[in-house]
Amino acid sequence: MEEFEDELPDEAYELLAKLLPLHPAIANSNLNGKDKCYLQYALEEEFNNDIEKLLEDIQKHAIEVEEYEIAASIRDYLTKEK
Repeated sequence: MEEFEDELPDEAYELLAKLLPLHPAIANSNLNGKDKCYLQYALEEEFNNDIEKLLEDIQKHAIEVEEYEIAASIRDYLTKEK
């Protein structure tokens, strides 16, 4: 498994976030481009595209307020889609 490349400038991540096919819960969040790209990478590489497992992992391991906000954003999107 390749590691996530986090050495790019912020502008590159913003562009990637617009061009990559992102899960709708990630695409429709208010996260910055780098966070969107990382979450999509984690979703595909670590969670086999299972957004529920990704959400559960974020909630379980969240330490900072921002991580809880990311989880809430994904959870809210998934709740609206059901």
